[in-house]
Amino acid sequence: PSKLNAMKFMSLLMLYAVAHKPSLMPIVSNRMIKLSFNFGFCDDSLLGLAMAAYGIVNFGNDIMAGYRVGKVAESLIEESQSKQTLRNRLVTVWYGHSRMFVEPIQASREKFIELYNQSMLSGDLENALYSRLFYCKIGLHIGSNLDSIGRAHSIMIEQMTKLKQNILHNAMSSFRACTMLLRPGAYENASTIKGIKTFDELRQIAYNTHNEHLLWHVDIDEMLVKFWFKEYIPVTRISERYRSSKSKRSFELLRRFYDGITSFAFARDTNVASWTQIGEESVAYWMNFISYSKWNFENKLLLLQAEQSYTNGEYTEAERFYEASILSARQHRFMHEEALAYELYGMFLCDRGMADKAWEQLNKAHQKYIEWGALGKAAHLNNFMRWVDPKYLQNM
Repeated sequence: PSKLNAMKFMSLLMLYAVAHKPSLMPIVSNRMIKLSFNFGFCDDSLLGLAMAAYGIVNFGNDIMAGYRVGKVAESLIEESQSKQTLRNRLVTVWYGHSRMFVEPIQASREKFIELYNQSMLSGDLENALYSRLFYCKIGLHIGSNLDSIGRAHSIMIEQMTKLKQNILHNAMSSFRACTMLLRPGAYENASTIKGIKTFDELRQIAYNTHNEHLLWHVDIDEMLVKFWFKEYIPVTRISERYRSSKSKRSFELLRRFYDGITSFAFARDTNVASWTQIGEESVAYWMNFISYSKWNFENKLLLLQAEQSYTNGEYTEAERFYEASILSARQHRFMHEEALAYELYGMFLCDRGMADKAWEQLNKAHQKYIEWGALGKAAHLNNFMRWVDPKYLQNM
């Protein structure tokens, strides 16, 4: 019994560590696995195995090894009589992390609806809300329609209020602030936007409570908004806090992506070599991941390579990479990044003096942003497009 109690305690400790002290996970999961080999397996052994997979991916250099360990844990859980409860406890460490490095991220997102329903039926409200939050956040990062994301998030907020579950309130407020800027009017119910906090207010809460998990989510959400609206100084200010980190936490790859695009833009504007170096480091970082999932990573790497070639004056190569990134984003169902590739390609063509072709690409980007539901971003791009409209240029 003492060993079983130890396993239960370490299992609960791991769930805390995911959010607040990830560096504990390899230590605790290793201890859980050793106890299981020495004294026999229990349900918590399977969670320890899944946590070990998280640790291998997050802190190690062998993503495929971590993914395979995670798949073993997932398969064993499916054979357990407690599989529904165990699935719910894998929300953040497997479905919301390790699995997404290899399997198409769109497929991972759909799993969260199933996990949400199972958690609600079993009374596991905390994991139900985590599942709903991941469903919304991943939807944003894969380019799902912002209206539907807003509706799903509004339902989550109403349920959280009704059930008096406030554990994720600040993380949800950060996400809500992010989506409202991209899509004004995404939240039609006034009760879901009452008392909304700014990113600075949420960041101060994270500092005051020493909540690194909340701080990470606030930083990523604000970085995303600033990136899409081309406010590159705040993007790099936020990103530089994490450049020395070796962690592969959820959404870290997107931070590297935003940082790379931003750094190449600064390199072209300033001719400062250090910005080019940061951009090239982002390209090298992304090249490490393409072998794990062409589906998830190819279009982003190609767009980074387009910006790199543009910065280096390799204009023919840049055009080839832009067009390849557009095609890859379309094939792999990242509509928002297809729009981004059109936009950056259009900016490149403007700089090259190819106004008609630039307008064509920018117009396609504008249409895709509207299709995404990012009306705030579409209006932002439209303000620039007026200056390169062929009709406007003819009347000058």
